[in-house]
Amino acid sequence: MWEESDNATNKVNNSMIKEPVKTQTQFLPFEELSWENFEQLCLKLAQEMSSLQDCERYGKQGSTQHGIDIFRIFDDGKYDTYQCKREKSFNVSDLDKAIEVFRKGDFFQTTKSFTICTSCELNATKLQDAFNRFKIELWSEGIELKKWDKIQLSHILKNHRKLVLEFFGVHWLNEFLGIDKLSPFYTMTDTQINEKLILASCELSIINNTFRNLPKSHIERKETIELFNWTSKSLEKDESNICVLAGNAGTGKTVILKDLFNKLIANKTPVIGFKADKTVLDTKNILGFETEIEKCI
Repeated sequence: MWEESDNATNKVNNSMIKEPVKTQTQFLPFEELSWENFEQLCLKLAQEMSSLQDCERYGKQGSTQHGIDIFRIFDDGKYDTYQCKREKSFNVSDLDKAIEVFRKGDFFQTTKSFTICTSCELNATKLQDAFNRFKIELWSEGIELKKWDKIQLSHILKNHRKLVLEFFGVHWLNEFLGIDKLSPFYTMTDTQINEKLILASCELSIINNTFRNLPKSHIERKETIELFNWTSKSLEKDESNICVLAGNAGTGKTVILKDLFNKLIANKTPVIGFKADKTVLDTKNILGFETEIEKCI
């Protein structure tokens, strides 16, 4: 009788056993990168977050750089600028010097935002207080001061797994993100990606954008041009990356999107188009591999 009771107790306890908690590594070892690779990482991250064409390194080691290492230029001639510091430590005097050199440089008057990138943490109280004072001072002069320290960079790179693999390797890809390989999407050429996306967009691409029995009756809509221009420009600060085309049934929304799709394809812009009211999105079968697109819909 007692034995049965013990067995019952064991069964209950075993059913309540949980898997051990395993927290992913929270910070990447930026300090182990060479200064060239740390600067290159910051450049590629800035390019992915803005524009590949408008963001590049400024000068090279030993040349006069006016307190910056990377810049992004806007159509109005203004800049986002970045200074990279691969250092084991960074104190208040280092911050004072970085701001002083930047103030005296040629980019100070035309900079919108100035980002200090460091391989170490910038969370010491005195350093944070000094950073906040400079942030207020520069804001009054029309410049936003930002920091990409070890903490901020690690947080941002959670969404840039290809850069994690490129600069830190497979081990850190697994330790930091919990994956041991990237989706095949990251190893495909641009041409292969575009071919897959076009194939997945068949529901939209077959839409007829002319009047029935009138093959040359296509009407160019101003909304198509507006949407194309919007997708081609960089987002303004705090601007949403979601656009909604609204209108009553029969007003031509689908044709506008079909024309937009064609323009993006002609511009060699990667795009996927589908009619959500008619398509069950199966990216594994359509694209040939699993993606996380469904989570964005």
